[in-house]
Amino acid sequence: MSKPNCFMALPLIVLAGTLSGCSMMGKRASDQIQKTIPLSANAKLEIETFNGYIKVVSGDVDEIELLAKRYAKGPTIEDAEDNLDDVEIETQSSDDGVVVSVNKPGGFQAGVSFELTIPKDWQVDAKTSNGAIVVRDASGVKLKSSNGSITISGSPASVVAETSNGAIKAGSRRPAEVALKTSNGGVSWKGPLVAGDHRIRTSNGAIYAEVQDTSAKVVASTSNGRIVIDGVSAKGSLEKTLGEDPNPEVNVQIETKNGGVRVDYKTTSPDDSSGDDSEVESGSETITLD
Repeated sequence: MSKPNCFMALPLIVLAGTLSGCSMMGKRASDQIQKTIPLSANAKLEIETFNGYIKVVSGDVDEIELLAKRYAKGPTIEDAEDNLDDVEIETQSSDDGVVVSVNKPGGFQAGVSFELTIPKDWQVDAKTSNGAIVVRDASGVKLKSSNGSITISGSPASVVAETSNGAIKAGSRRPAEVALKTSNGGVSWKGPLVAGDHRIRTSNGAIYAEVQDTSAKVVASTSNGRIVIDGVSAKGSLEKTLGEDPNPEVNVQIETKNGGVRVDYKTTSPDDSSGDDSEVESGSETITLD
């Protein structure tokens, strides 16, 4: 049975005065909410917010641990407090999974950031309209931000990420299905790939991929930059097969309109670990090609 839970926090409220250079909505009220959510039979988390980041990590937990950071603005402190009360967070745990959402009130500026600890190997679907997303140790991810970086690490078997303004940095220790897209920022991938088609795209930025332990046909193109695939260099476009299989079942399409492309092939040892755990703080990160 579905268990909706709508909650607001009062005791942790913090008020801030007018910020330098702010408009008439310059008074700000904020708070933090801590909550646990029962696990669902289906190991899946869906979370959506606005004007805030989302960070999901795994841990040895028997409930989901949630920290929400809310803020709202108003012409006066009292108005900001009232507006904050209207920013409601709802959690729902059912047989289908766990859902975390936020209402989006109109008429004033507000936002909510989330930090969650979930059991290892859960599917994570996350969306924010303005903020970064970081996910570690999920079984699979489907992530979208309209303005922010995306960072993925651990061992996801499916990696789907899209942002309109920010870098994407992703990796997996096990073979994964990959689809990465940003309109303004660099993109990097590190890890093995499953059989099938994979796509890595950006409109403005460099692309780096380290394909591990996987024979793959790579087709790369750029309108402005150099392409290097496993030591072979070209401009405009380049096609090359990686690994020992001359007819691989893995196809990788890489596209950028303004930036270089580099693809390396690597055979790993059991001690190697894919996926850099460092976080991309903003969409301004530059991926440098040697």
